[in-house]
Amino acid sequence: MWSIKFGDMATDDDRVDRLIVQVRAVLCWHDPEGLLAHGCREDEYDPEAWDLAVLILTGRPMTCELVLDTWDRWFGPGSIRVRDSSKPGRGGRADR
Repeated sequence: MWSIKFGDMATDDDRVDRLIVQVRAVLCWHDPEGLLAHGCREDEYDPEAWDLAVLILTGRPMTCELVLDTWDRWFGPGSIRVRDSSKPGRGGRADR
């Protein structure tokens, strides 16, 4: 069970667990870095799933920029996803 604290509010219930599992499932389905295709375990994307779930739970609108910032923080500029999203015409940072 996960436990997240937001200011005075502590959240540690099945909703948090389910959200993290759902975010991880989306990340694993897309496998944006190709890690699972190369034999990594499904928990490889857990840190990113955690960060994205926290953003969702705080009520911030989920934007491409927030997702890319999260991705860049974990994978750096060498990330396949961050590199591809920066190319013009891909809907990424270069198009803003």
